[in-house]
Amino acid sequence: MSTALQIIFLLSGALLIRASKKPNPRQKIQKYFGTFLLIFVIISFIVDFLK
Repeated sequence: MSTALQIIFLLSGALLIRASKKPNPRQKIQKYFGTFLLIFVIISFIVDFLK
């Protein structure tokens, strides 16, 4: 995965977690999806760094 794509996913995850703090009915889904994106990107950064 390219670094630019990783940064886009990282920012998307952070924005989803930030948006989940505002009151709306899909709050938990946004938070979990944002957390999943952040964990996925951090793991992919580590894998790319170790190569």
